[in-house]
Amino acid sequence: MAPGDVLLAVVSWVHLLAAVVWVGGGLFYLLALRPALRSQALGPPGGAFTRAVAERFRAAVDLSILILLVTGVVLTFQRLTAPEASAAYGLVLALKIALSVAMFGLAYWLGRLGEVERLLGVRSAARAAPGRSGPWRPSAATATVILGAAILLLAELLRVLFR
Repeated sequence: MAPGDVLLAVVSWVHLLAAVVWVGGGLFYLLALRPALRSQALGPPGGAFTRAVAERFRAAVDLSILILLVTGVVLTFQRLTAPEASAAYGLVLALKIALSVAMFGLAYWLGRLGEVERLLGVRSAARAAPGRSGPWRPSAATATVILGAAILLLAELLRVLFR
């Protein structure tokens, strides 16, 4: 194994780790933290605990985005210049990049609102009222996790296509 191969393996691993931190953190929030916050077992929504969690997760997401951008550029150039890169690979990669840009934009929007409740996807009492009619719309946190899961699926498809 050449040193360049080892470096690419490390870059790929760091890229995957950043994705796991972001998507895994979002899943933890949706499946464990948000229900606990709604029950007020961890204090009132918007309280000191909620703000502390939001600030720390925001820092983790910001770092993950930076890592994903840098490592993604490296991996994209490496893969697209390889002889194994096909048109199908390019199309799936373009879709993955488009969904990633959407996810980054959603994270930027959430982070810049400045409201802890919006950052964490906690709905106001009026919006969360029982009997609210209309179609289901995912919270921003749910949309972020759905996008992340779709991106991870496309990453696996890219891995299969690159063989």
